[in-house]
Amino acid sequence: MLFHGKPPIAKNPIDFGDYLEDFDIAKFVYKDKRKAFDKLFARDPAFLADLSAAVFAILARSGYTHKDVYQKLLECCRDIIIAEGFSEIDEDEMKILLRPTADEGIPNNVLVAGCQNNEMLKRRVEKAAQFVSNLGYNCTVIFSGRNPDPSGKTTVKILDESRRMRVQFRELLRHNNNTPLPRMHDLVPEERSSTTQTNISQLFQQNLLSQTKHNNLIVISSTFHLIRLAREIKTQLVTPKHGRRIAQLLLIGAEDPQHTFYVQDAPYFKLMMFDVFEHLMRIGSTKDLKTFERRKVRNQGQSGEKKQGKRR
Repeated sequence: MLFHGKPPIAKNPIDFGDYLEDFDIAKFVYKDKRKAFDKLFARDPAFLADLSAAVFAILARSGYTHKDVYQKLLECCRDIIIAEGFSEIDEDEMKILLRPTADEGIPNNVLVAGCQNNEMLKRRVEKAAQFVSNLGYNCTVIFSGRNPDPSGKTTVKILDESRRMRVQFRELLRHNNNTPLPRMHDLVPEERSSTTQTNISQLFQQNLLSQTKHNNLIVISSTFHLIRLAREIKTQLVTPKHGRRIAQLLLIGAEDPQHTFYVQDAPYFKLMMFDVFEHLMRIGSTKDLKTFERRKVRNQGQSGEKKQGKRR
């Protein structure tokens, strides 16, 4: 999936009623537990989303989820990104968007986000290598690692995400041809890279983006992760200092469309469910849910009237 945004990026009105119908867990909470549920949501919605996503991840790992649910979840992630103010585009449109900026000498900066899952990391690096090859290596590649525990007190699966991505990336491009590799940087030292917010903040604070001209920023990650990345980047772009530095913002989902809906690794499913649940829970706590419920009741009433009309 490809998305485009041009600052300033304003939110779009998207109806999430169908997704609430499919994934809203609140409606299945017993009435006598609803107050406790609401209190927990008010206190820590992220924890509630995490707990819900963990349950679904167990079902996915056990093979109890239908493959169609992956497509539905990715579609929800897509619509959340569009709601944040981005447009869905295809590869031809992406080339058209980047062509004029290349003629103007605007640099392309490709940010590849890390993670603690080897399969997801591999997919992101492969997508980055494919994209950079299509650009003719005319770009700077920035690897953004994430260390879950900067203190080093706990063990991690991948000690240095940025380094692993850089090694895999170089190997992939070396197999393509003998063209000189693009410039590569690590965003921040791994021990100081702990959250998406930290990484995006560092991206704009460091001198990796041009200070004297506009930049194209291309962000590559799993589609569900693009939601948080988009929000953090938008936070930076609202400041006059950073807003004028970005000419085009492109978000690229790392999943291969031909194999996306057969991804069965539980960590991927769990992380995707977390972002979907968190968004839908926040919507469900607002008047949007009330509007959705009123519309549902109205539609049911109209359906009943039609049936009665037929009987008459």
